[in-house]
Amino acid sequence: MYLTDEQIMLLEQLTYLTDDVADAAGVLLGPYDSVEDLLQQFDDDALQRLEDPGNPDSTKDCTGGKKWAAIIRQIKSDPDLYSLDIVNKDETVALLTRKAQ
Repeated sequence: MYLTDEQIMLLEQLTYLTDDVADAAGVLLGPYDSVEDLLQQFDDDALQRLEDPGNPDSTKDCTGGKKWAAIIRQIKSDPDLYSLDIVNKDETVALLTRKAQ
């Protein structure tokens, strides 16, 4: 599978997905082994909380809640990205592979 530059950029953004962003969305970043596992908890309500400028827990992340919501939506709507497994991860690096079919 080949990824476009835009797809690679979107995946790269996930390396910056922090607890601060999750807190603003009202979710917990738990254990995950795939992009789907990581992002499935960001449902419509969580994404709306990220976009809400009046949210007192709004992310202090420099990307901003609205941009995070857009990034997450784009990844979730791209079956090639959403179906990637995360393998060989540690605190600094994760390798993404296609899910076994």
